[in-house]
Amino acid sequence: MNNRFLWFLLATMLTVGCNRCKDECDDPTNPECPNYEEPVDPCASSQEVSADFRIENRVGPSPAAAYFVESDGTCCFPLPTYGTSIIRLTANQDNLNYKWIIGSDTIYNQEYAFVFGAEFCGGTYPITLIVSGQADTVCFPNDNGMDTLTRMLAVVPGFENPIWGRYKVAWNDQPSDSFEVKLNIVSTVPDDFDIYALNFANLGIQDSCPVNYNALNYKYIALTSDFGSCRRVRGTFWINQDDSFEGDYQIDNDPEPGIENISYVNKKLKGRRVQ
Repeated sequence: MNNRFLWFLLATMLTVGCNRCKDECDDPTNPECPNYEEPVDPCASSQEVSADFRIENRVGPSPAAAYFVESDGTCCFPLPTYGTSIIRLTANQDNLNYKWIIGSDTIYNQEYAFVFGAEFCGGTYPITLIVSGQADTVCFPNDNGMDTLTRMLAVVPGFENPIWGRYKVAWNDQPSDSFEVKLNIVSTVPDDFDIYALNFANLGIQDSCPVNYNALNYKYIALTSDFGSCRRVRGTFWINQDDSFEGDYQIDNDPEPGIENISYVNKKLKGRRVQ
């Protein structure tokens, strides 16, 4: 028997032996075993006691069709002599003791909804949440089970809503082709106003038709336009926390106004205020 064959036989035996060891390995804590299980972090689902909360405005064309959008402000509608829409505060963490301080009012629920009266229009007000609960001192040894957070809420007259203005934008599917759009509000008869959405079809047309709105609040508007003499636009537009302007909407597919049977094109845009 030559040396080459002996080496081949030895290598074969070692390979078979190693595979057999691996097949027989059943230790779930050994990374080399096929049934190895990643250790579970006992603190993965734990969190410190937190007073973080969200502020939402109720918007919509009617109570039946209303919905809430998250915001850091609210508007007095339709003119400064009116109060605000419903504001909803919700503590993000469950199963705690809650104490809201809003002016002279104190509330002890996880969620609270209220309305600012007309006398508060034009101000900025602190909203404070104090929470307490059972702390997980194993995972967070410095947590004392208490936390406090204060956020400022702007109450802005409807005509000073930050959503009004001129923006330089681009459609998401044509990011290199920018154009300007404008959202504008104009007072008409007492206690009423018209809203205009200009050039959202990117045709350079200064549309003269007012649009309907389905929802309107601080930094947010949902439009629907069904005026046959002008280009139609419908969808939602908002200002993000980084002050960028964004829209998700539809425009009619035919540049000729007055057509009844029309099709729509979906568009998304993003941009920045220029005025």
